[in-house]
Amino acid sequence: MYTSTAHPLEQLAQAAALIQQATTVVAEQQPPAGHAAYFALLVEQLSEHLVRAQIHAADAVRRTGAHQLDPASLETIRDAGTHPSRGALRATEGQLSRGRTHFHSAVDLLHSWLNIPLSTARERLQQADALIATVSPAGTRGEPLLPDLAEEFGSADTDPRLLLSASRQIRGVRKDLGIGPQASQAQEQLEQDAISLIRQQPQTARKHLTRMAQQCLNAQRPLEALLAEVGCYRRGVKRGLVNYNLRLLPQDAELFESAFSQSDNPKTLAGNRDALMAMIAARYGGLAPRDPAAQSWGDAESMPQWARETPTEAENESSAPETVSDSPVATTPPTPAELALPLEDLRPEFRHLMALIELIRGAQETSSESPSAFTPEVVVILNYEKMLAGAADYAVTANGLPLSAGEARALLCQAKIYPEVLSSKGMVLDFGRSRRLFPKHVGRAVRAAYRGCSYPGCTMPANRCELDHLDPWDKGGKTNVDNVDLYCKVHHLARHSGLFKVVKVQGCRPMVLLPRNLDPPQKLRVNTYWMSPSEALEANRLTGEATALYRSGKLQPFAA
Repeated sequence: MYTSTAHPLEQLAQAAALIQQATTVVAEQQPPAGHAAYFALLVEQLSEHLVRAQIHAADAVRRTGAHQLDPASLETIRDAGTHPSRGALRATEGQLSRGRTHFHSAVDLLHSWLNIPLSTARERLQQADALIATVSPAGTRGEPLLPDLAEEFGSADTDPRLLLSASRQIRGVRKDLGIGPQASQAQEQLEQDAISLIRQQPQTARKHLTRMAQQCLNAQRPLEALLAEVGCYRRGVKRGLVNYNLRLLPQDAELFESAFSQSDNPKTLAGNRDALMAMIAARYGGLAPRDPAAQSWGDAESMPQWARETPTEAENESSAPETVSDSPVATTPPTPAELALPLEDLRPEFRHLMALIELIRGAQETSSESPSAFTPEVVVILNYEKMLAGAADYAVTANGLPLSAGEARALLCQAKIYPEVLSSKGMVLDFGRSRRLFPKHVGRAVRAAYRGCSYPGCTMPANRCELDHLDPWDKGGKTNVDNVDLYCKVHHLARHSGLFKVVKVQGCRPMVLLPRNLDPPQKLRVNTYWMSPSEALEANRLTGEATALYRSGKLQPFAA
């Protein structure tokens, strides 16, 4: 007689065999491109189901005491395979041992019998505590630690991988929230915010979840505790390198972020490839910038393969006997592989180190004849309404680093204020049809406000993006802040190729409508990658309202 779980397990075994068969066929044959894409889609959907199933499997092993199965039962289960008979399925129900068993806990069974890494086995059971049910030492099941996330975990429409990430982050800060009603409210708010981010912006949810947890921890720590840990700590020499550990407040970290961003941008003086390569060559004795005109015409390395001499040809043409010389032969030391790469292929960490060194050198060289290539510009965006309301997160840097009120005030005391950015002196931002290109102060204002490419999920920073007329200038569009958006080169071209649409919302930045194959719900979206978590949540609220207006026909997309 079948139990209630026998038939589902039989289906699961069959599914495992079918997945293996399908994978073998796709690997050995040349499928049509559409079938390859469909295979990839199905595999990703299956992976989501498997992630959820793994947590439920760990919980099932724990709540049934499966680690106490006798050796004969475990052997029967192992032998059942992916094509079990009815009798084999009945036999897999197993018998619990009354004596000593091989495994002393559910973690031990997962680790030792299924070869799951110990840390992974423990993590799955901790996730089961948070998202399914807790288990007391006496074996009594209770409510999950994160009830709101647990309810969402039961929905097949939400990516469980993001929910596991949110659970991990919130579990990490629960002990710092304390106990009592206030702590419970803070945890509930964290869970609700996490669910909103996962539903609305899955591409950037992980980043915001991490920052949200960090902000929660930071809010619990007084300034004295932070200042007690800031500094540059020398960690000694290890494997030929001097190690430092740098700990900064956000207001100071933004200087580094700005310099690093400049070093990654080929349009800036700091990102000038030839100058940077020359600086690297001078500092590390690498190769000077390559000059194509200086290469020898007969240089074998510059020749294509077909033009090089073969060993036979070289031997036939050379009639003179070899001469042996006792004098030492001059050799060129090999160039380290890291220095022989084009700058674009260098590790970002190496480029950022160059930026940091150049910053220090630039501070020493104050001569106007040799200015530093790196001049960090800290941009702070203030939310005026939040500031008036006394909110704690009204200030954020252009790189998305939240600032406390004290840090924002400290930066403003040292700042070079650009009135044109905020238009505090009535700087005209509307040029109508009088000019085609946006002036610098408008570009600075847009880049400060948007901070990066407007395409959802794109990570290109604003200083590497292009201003785009939403209504084309050659078709009557105006050069003003109501007719501009910011895109990287790839997505700028994609918009004008009709690969996605842009919708203007009154009093808000433009929003993107992705094609149905990328976004089946067809919601208006903004890129929240460069936003703080609170800004991302507010953006999600605005996109929800705008989507309702768009579906009612009150908003229309711009022409490509």
